[in-house]
Amino acid sequence: MKRFISIILLVNVFLLTIVKIGYCSDWNQLGADIDGEAFDDRSGWFVSLSSDGSIIAIGAPYNDGNGTYSGHVRVYKNVSGTWTQIGQDIDGEAANDLSGRSVCLSADGSIVAIGANQNNGNGTYSGHVRIYKWNGSSWNQQGADIDGEAASDYSGWLVSLSADGSVVAIGAHFNDGINGEDSGHVRVYKNVSNTWTQVGSDIDGEAAYDSSGYSVSLNSDGAIVAIGAYANDGVNGSNSGHVRVYKNVSGTWTQMGQDIDGEAERDYSGQSVSISADGSIVAVGADVEVGSYSGHVKVYKWNGSSWNQLGNNIVGEAANDFSGRSVSLSADGSIVAIGALGNDGVNGSNSGHVRIYKWNGSSWNQLGADIDGEAADDNSGHSVSLSANGLILAIGAPYNDGINGSNSGHVRVFEIEINKFPWPMFLPAITINTQH
Repeated sequence: MKRFISIILLVNVFLLTIVKIGYCSDWNQLGADIDGEAFDDRSGWFVSLSSDGSIIAIGAPYNDGNGTYSGHVRVYKNVSGTWTQIGQDIDGEAANDLSGRSVCLSADGSIVAIGANQNNGNGTYSGHVRIYKWNGSSWNQQGADIDGEAASDYSGWLVSLSADGSVVAIGAHFNDGINGEDSGHVRVYKNVSNTWTQVGSDIDGEAAYDSSGYSVSLNSDGAIVAIGAYANDGVNGSNSGHVRVYKNVSGTWTQMGQDIDGEAERDYSGQSVSISADGSIVAVGADVEVGSYSGHVKVYKWNGSSWNQLGNNIVGEAANDFSGRSVSLSADGSIVAIGALGNDGVNGSNSGHVRIYKWNGSSWNQLGADIDGEAADDNSGHSVSLSANGLILAIGAPYNDGINGSNSGHVRVFEIEINKFPWPMFLPAITINTQH
């Protein structure tokens, strides 16, 4: 007699189940486009998010609110999925100030620093910075204007705030300093009883034409600052660029470790820079990368005595992408957003795109798909800003035509959705034939 016994080996949770966990991530737009006010405003030239990603400051340096190219900043809050302006436009002081060329929010979004690099307060194009605080109904200036040192300094080209908004770092990349013409410098100020008081001495560029202060980034407590000098000649050739990181040690700005030099001649390393909350990780953009203009970003970690690269270069997708023109790190430095304003993407020449990468302990892996600009010549990715956890991202596209005219500009905010779902994968049924 034959007996056929079919045994289905089902998988139990302890020993026999084989479960594959799949991860799917997507960047989804939060709310509608935040469009510039008028033709040629170039809104989105610079953007800054609060730490939780619910508040955004947007610079439109070519707005005409207080005269041609006086510039303005608008601050918006995400109210139930709608970006709603908070308070009044913060207008530049005078025509041609380019106020909003740089902006930075405090962690809670209640304080905003605004750079107007062509203000004439201390001579033609000396530049200035103004800091405003939200009082529940309007934006009110804190303290006096922080004026550039001299004519043609372009002070306010870049600004960076500490998390609580009490410390501000200001780049003046055309300052002549003690080291020659356009060597550049950075000054750091602290709000002491509503007076902006300089902390330590000027942090001067190394040599003439370095353009030190072209990019700056403060850590959360304002004690560490990273400074980009994209035109420095370093050890690797003309305009290879470098970044220096300084720590406030008893009122003296003391360099931490070695210069972080660009890789090759005309890399323009230091075009952008972003530092983690604790000051131990720094991302450096070199948007030219001679020969191709694809650009790249390098991320470094402090080991107590020197800066060491984390993983490989994060290289732009194609020639002429200018990847690394903008960078932004999450608070812990594990996620980096990179703008490539010249990328052609799927939407036309120079539409631009942003890529986001996450560190897995040994390499940088792209998180989600490319976020492409809306249309040709938008230059999307001109500016980027991440929330503290790295899961919300603001992207400026200052040459977008929006609904308000050519080059009115727009900003889009995205949130990543990471889905984790299991697919049980069972062993096939096994038929055991037994014959007696």
